[in-house]
Amino acid sequence: MDAALPQVKAGVTAAEDAAESLRQIKVSSESTLNRIREVASATKEQSVASTSIAQRVEQIAQMVEETSASMKSTAETSSDLKQLASELTVMVNRFRC
Repeated sequence: MDAALPQVKAGVTAAEDAAESLRQIKVSSESTLNRIREVASATKEQSVASTSIAQRVEQIAQMVEETSASMKSTAETSSDLKQLASELTVMVNRFRC
């Protein structure tokens, strides 16, 4: 029995050491899990921001297309008005002579 007592003490010490190691692993795991959650949250926020930016860029592209179409229409109207002015000048000059 006396021979078994040191072995039991060594077993108890090993079990206590193992329990402490497991507690440390648990604390580290919880810390890692919290950081993973923070990264996931930040990634989600970035995704939302990226989607918003993409939508804004699409809106700007659409506005550019609309502006370009309006400018083309204005240029055509200006050209038409210039042609009308020339024709009116010719007509007015006929009446003056």
